[in-house]
Amino acid sequence: MSNRSLIALLVTAVVGLSACGPSEDSIQSQGGQAAPPTDQTLLEQAKAKVAAEQATELTKNAVATSKEMASAAVAKGKELAEQAKPAMHSAREAVSEKMGEAAERSAAAAQAVGEATDAAVQRAREWIQQAQDYIAENKPELARQLVDKLNAVKGAMPESIRVQIDKLNAHLGGGSASAPTQGEAPAAPPQAQ
Repeated sequence: MSNRSLIALLVTAVVGLSACGPSEDSIQSQGGQAAPPTDQTLLEQAKAKVAAEQATELTKNAVATSKEMASAAVAKGKELAEQAKPAMHSAREAVSEKMGEAAERSAAAAQAVGEATDAAVQRAREWIQQAQDYIAENKPELARQLVDKLNAVKGAMPESIRVQIDKLNAHLGGGSASAPTQGEAPAAPPQAQ
């Protein structure tokens, strides 16, 4: 309630009490009989009655004004909520759109990684085949170069490729090939089985 309403209620209460006049207890304590009202008393009672009616009217007006203000506030709140709905809807759509774009980018990145992995596996298969061909042609140095490259990428390869790399390493003697020292003949490659 506003200050204006409280003041109006207080004025109404004070005026109402003063309009009541003296209580019966005070009349009886003065000998049991009420003195006849004088013109002055009647005038004061009339003024009190008018003041009480005015205070009552002010109170009614204050209550009505408070109700109107509350209704206006509720209506304004509803209006603002309605105005916010389109903005909330567009924000929801924008977030949904951004999430869709992010999902598409993520899928594209995953596909690119898959393609790169597939290409790396294919390249490793080609190197394995080439290394096997070099071994068959008795070119262990060239085979060792390819196997060294394969060893560098071995951790990223599927198990089937790692097994083939291990077989090539075992076939070539496990380490990287070194050039024969002076006076040494190059080691003969193991025979293919």
